This record gives sequence, structure tokens and C-alpha cells, in this order.
Amino acid sequence: MKISVIIPVYNTGNYLKKCLNSILNQTLKEIEIIIVNDGSSDNSLDIIKKYMKKNKNIILINKENGGQGSARNMGISRATGEYISFVDSDDFIDEEMLEEMYLTAKENDSDIVICNISDYYEKSGTMRDVSLNLKKEVSIQEAILYSVPSVVNKIYRRELLQDNKLFFNEKIWYEDFPYSIQLLVHAKKISFINKPFYHYFHRIQSTMHNQNISKNLDILKAYDELEEYLKINNYYDKYENEIQFLLLKEVFVATINRVIRTSNPISQKRKIIKEIEKYYYSHTKGNNPYFSNLPQSFKISYYLIKTRLYFVLSIIFKLKEDKR
Repeated sequence: MKISVIIPVYNTGNYLKKCLNSILNQTLKEIEIIIVNDGSSDNSLDIIKKYMKKNKNIILINKENGGQGSARNMGISRATGEYISFVDSDDFIDEEMLEEMYLTAKENDSDIVICNISDYYEKSGTMRDVSLNLKKEVSIQEAILYSVPSVVNKIYRRELLQDNKLFFNEKIWYEDFPYSIQLLVHAKKISFINKPFYHYFHRIQSTMHNQNISKNLDILKAYDELEEYLKINNYYDKYENEIQFLLLKEVFVATINRVIRTSNPISQKRKIIKEIEKYYYSHTKGNNPYFSNLPQSFKISYYLIKTRLYFVLSIIFKLKEDKR
């Protein structure tokens, strides 16, 4: 198999068919589809079994619910493809994605190939491309800064995961934040395709919109894990500015934005925001040389958070949600 596609599934029956159809219709045929049913209690398993009857390249793994990290780890342990791709079960991909990414990997002898993403909004049915600021050949520094700390819009040489004995943290949200960066620093060659092949489905009940507001603090554990790993493996000093940029963008701004967007009581939001701010100010090393590279919307959020104008941010997010 050229690519093993790993799909963790947990109660996504309403979206699963679109996801599976997009993978089964790939122009690249030498793929195996490893579906890890993570203890679903809806009709997801019934859907998977129906697809298995018609498609011999689907491998089903049933397990007790343990979270996305544990499901992905189990999928990795069964993968036999030359490369590995991760697709979330409520997302979908373009039909030519895997072929173009595989051909790019082979042509450039790449350990990782990255593609652009588009955001698909369930409420309005609209799609918005997210253009990553990357070149065809990507340095590790650029990949850390601009590639999005997620595994879903990439393919990875399977040996990269195996040789470095890398596994997802099974106990936290944001498990692919440290994992994706760990893989980047070990890569010898990274390539980029400037096409929005991966479509991220924004649904109200997705992980990132879950109202369990305290779980947002898991991003602090994820950053601790990443920082410790890089220091133990002698990568931190080399990429300190880039990792500090992630602290600013992903831990401080993006996570506080997510907290503000929830419908939880103001008192709960402030408590979580206070914890994130405390962590950020105790870990940041001052002005980051990449601050000017923050997207404009993040700069606005940064200054509003710094001045504690959270209500202004709430209004901005409400207006954006209404348009979507």
C-alpha cells in the first residue's frame, strides 16, 4: 500500500458517509483505510460495516472509547502503507489529494507533504480557503510557524513515526499539537502543495466547540509536553523562537479565543482565561521576532486580550458566526 489512511470515529454518523466517500473515490487506488471505531454509540458502526461489504481495502478496529489520540495510535500500529494520512471522520478530502501528495513525496523524497486547508461551515454551507504561507520546499522553521499544528492536512513517511517511536498523548485534548511538531523537527525533507485538498468541517458539536470549557486547559499540558520533548532531544535551543511563537499564537491567542466563543457563563470563562494568561506570562520570553507574522485577526485578538476587552472579542465572534 502506498498510503494508509487512519480515521478515528466517535459518534459521527451524520457526517461519516461524506468522509468515507471522499476517501474511497481517491484517484490513488493503492490505499488502505483503517477505521478505528472508538466506542461509538450512534449508527457509525453500522455505516462502517455497510461500506466494508463493498470495499475490501477497509480495515475496522473496534475499541472502547479512549479518545482521538488512542484511536490514532491503534491505527498507526496496524498501518502498512509507505505513507500515513490522518483524516477526521467529520471532514472530507478532494479526490486527487492522496495521489498528488504521494507523487510529490516520491518526486522530492519527502518525509512530510503538506497541503492547504479549506474551512467548511455546516450552518451556512459556505467554504473558505485557508492559505498557508509556505514555499514548495519548506524549512522546519517555516513548517513550525505556518503549517498549522495539526496532522490532518499532511502525509507522513511511516518510517518517520516508527523510527522516532512517536505516539499521540492519549490523555489530553490537543493531542496532535505536540505530535505534529515532534514529527516536523525529525523530518529531513518537507514539501508543500498549494491546493486546499483538506476540508475541515466546522460543526457546532465538534471537539473544538465542546462546551466542556475546562478541557481547553489541556493546551497547557500539550505545550509542556512539546517543550520537554524538544529539550530532551536537543531541539529546543535551535527552534526556541518558533516554539515561543506557537506559545503566543496557539496557546495564548487561539485558546482564549475559543474560550470566549463558548456559551459558558462569564465567570467560568474568566477563570479559564486567567489560568491561560498566568501560564503564558510565566513561559514567554518577551517580544517574539515573529510577532509581525501573526495574522491580522490574531493581532487584533492579542491586543484586546492584553487590554482585557473580552466583551469586544465576544461581539466580533458573534458577528462572524452570524455571517457563517
